[in-house]
Amino acid sequence: MISAKGLFGRAIDAHDGHIGSLHDLYFDDQGWTIRYLVIDTAKWLPGRKVLISPEATLQPWHGEGALPVKLTKDQIKSSPDIDTAQPISRKAERLLYTHYGWIPYWAAPGVPAPPPLPPAGAASAEERREAAEEAESASEPRLRSIREVLGYHLLATDGEIGHIEDLVLDDNTSRILFVIVNLGEWLSRKRVLLSPRLISKIDWASSKVVTEASRQAVKTSPEYERPA
Repeated sequence: MISAKGLFGRAIDAHDGHIGSLHDLYFDDQGWTIRYLVIDTAKWLPGRKVLISPEATLQPWHGEGALPVKLTKDQIKSSPDIDTAQPISRKAERLLYTHYGWIPYWAAPGVPAPPPLPPAGAASAEERREAAEEAESASEPRLRSIREVLGYHLLATDGEIGHIEDLVLDDNTSRILFVIVNLGEWLSRKRVLLSPRLISKIDWASSKVVTEASRQAVKTSPEYERPA
């Protein structure tokens, strides 16, 4: 299991060199599945953050050193320029999946991957502009930033209790296994693990995560202990 916060800042390496560091993770707030790694390309592509699917990461990866991805620097450089500060539209996602030849996660089982675009200049300037413009309009509302949800208050059936401190991912960074709740109680500073199945809603307007559990049930959830 891997801490989401522990992955932030992790170096990301392509087949042919370093490309940047992990800035954020986008997840589906219904299936609690990681859909994208947000890579800050820093000095390599100044001012640009790129999206990479978890399926592009090399497995197995046990957390040591940089996180390697099965892509080249040219593939990443020529990928659709999507503004990660805006909601991500399905059209922008289609451009991204077509560019890399990935099988869309929303496609029916058995659907073949779209043919990848040519590596050199794969996404034209016009296609990249379209992706950016589309991201500002019709969006996929289930995609959310982990950085954004950290710190949200937890609303139980009988009142608020603590806040979201971190998320625990599986070893291939594709699923959220647990939500780490800091109960915020004076002296104890207890942290517990809550299953995403108990989360009924994320209220982005009020910055609250709503659970179907009571305060007492949350308090008696399995305690989380930081790795030594």
